[in-house]
Amino acid sequence: MENICQQYGLVPFPKASSLAFEGKNIKLFLKDPVLNNGLSEQAWLVPCPLRSGQEINCPGHLVVIGDVHSGAKVAAAGNVVVMGTCAGTVCAGEKNNYQAVIIALSIDKKSCLVIAGVNAEPGVNSNSLKKQAQIAFLEGQKIAIEPYPKNKLIFVETTE
Repeated sequence: MENICQQYGLVPFPKASSLAFEGKNIKLFLKDPVLNNGLSEQAWLVPCPLRSGQEINCPGHLVVIGDVHSGAKVAAAGNVVVMGTCAGTVCAGEKNNYQAVIIALSIDKKSCLVIAGVNAEPGVNSNSLKKQAQIAFLEGQKIAIEPYPKNKLIFVETTE
């Protein structure tokens, strides 16, 4: 499984799941990996939810398999994808990447979203939609949150 992830640019971090299940705090500052071919941007995969007090910072894109609970913090230079509910602090585009987005299955109205240093206004996501993924992005100098439509999903077929 790790080989497949690495072929598609993901950098697995299996130790995160064991630390999280033990109830230990995680504070990671991931380093730039050596690019395997220089053709793709790197993404980190955290295969567990993040609980209060846990923090992850990475220099590329970040995918969290699970919820980002209130009190947890995620920061990435690129995009952040949360395969669960986003209730903590999520920062995307840390190095003035104004094209960065945050995608989550659900964005809680108590979450703190930051894109390229711009904070979401309180209540910006108070009309949170249930049972539909959401995307947060910069629109001018404000963060907008919209449903993430199914027709925007990108499927890539590979032949080997």
